[in-house]
This record gives sequence, C-alpha cells and structure tokens, in this order.
Amino acid sequence: MALNFPGPFEVRIFYQTNETPAAIAAHVLRLSCNMSIEGDPGDPFSEWIPYQKNGSAVSSLDTHVDALMAVVRPFYVAAVDFVGAELWEYAPGTFDAVYRASYTLGLAGTGAGTTQVAGQLVTTFRTVNGGIFKIDLRGTNIAAGATQSFPIGAGVATNLANYLVGGTTIWWARDNSYPLVPLKYMPGQNEKAWRVAFRP
Repeated sequence: MALNFPGPFEVRIFYQTNETPAAIAAHVLRLSCNMSIEGDPGDPFSEWIPYQKNGSAVSSLDTHVDALMAVVRPFYVAAVDFVGAELWEYAPGTFDAVYRASYTLGLAGTGAGTTQVAGQLVTTFRTVNGGIFKIDLRGTNIAAGATQSFPIGAGVATNLANYLVGGTTIWWARDNSYPLVPLKYMPGQNEKAWRVAFRP
C-alpha cells in the first residue's frame, strides 16, 4: 500500500479536556489543507487563503478554522478549552514540517453532558480519490457505543459530516483529496489514554 503524507499544510488545534479529577488532558486535532495564497512565516491566519473543495479561494484560514470550531465545539462541555491553532508546512513527501503561523482561539465547548474519560470519537469519510479521511476527537461528551453508518439522522454528528463534505470545506485527506461521503461514526475509548487515567 502506498504511503500517504500529511500536508502540504496542516492546521493543529490545541485543546484541553477535563477528563480526570486531578489533571487536564491536552490534545491536538490535526487536519491537512492546501493554500492558494501563502502568507509569510509569522503572518496571522488572515493572510493565508486556502483552497476550498468547490475550487474557490476567497476566505482566509481564520474564517475556516472558526467554521470548523462551530461544528466541533458541541461535542465538548463548557469546561473544555480550545486554546489556539498553529499552521505548519510539510516538505513534499515527508513528515518534516516547519511552523508558519498561530491563531488564538480561547473557546469553550458548547455541548451538554459529561466529558468521557479517555473518550475517542472517530468519524470516517470516503474521499474524492477513493481514500479515507478521518477526524479523531478526544475527550468528547459522547459515550462509547456501537459503530453507526451514515446517514444517522439529525444531530451534532450529522452537522459535522455535512460541513466536512460541503463545498466550502478546506480539509483534506492524505491522498490529497477532499472528503466526499461520510461512512462511519465510531464513539469509543482510547486504550492508551484509559491506562494513563486509571492505571498511573
């Protein structure tokens, strides 16, 4: 099987969840994209203009990160802190990346319920090129349960899926194509994180 790489650009979103009584769990959500207009290193996100799935490049990176946050925050309770985001650029065909820009978020979760300790929620999509795109959310308010196939009705999972397959999305898979069709919704638990929480 061919080895696929992240990038050419990657947004890393840093967030902290209240997963254990005595500690804060730190996580990073990583999503790839491509740029139509590149800012200079250190420029704000507003100077970086990514390509959208529909082929246009009209909105700045901060606008797209805000749009992503709007559909991600409902998976998290108010105690969760989305601290900020960074933009990194990868050397083609490698896992070597260099820092390019930062964006302050300072956002809380907007969902109800309780943070699931060691929770891991994975949603998968078929891409335009036939590959797989995954978004991996940790410490959400979604309890572990059975894998579901889309469509799964109204709700935060469908809102997230609709956004990621929509024409204005900028996020893409490691096969360098955009998510096309949502496949599976898999709420579960991360074994390594569970051991850290319960068997220190």
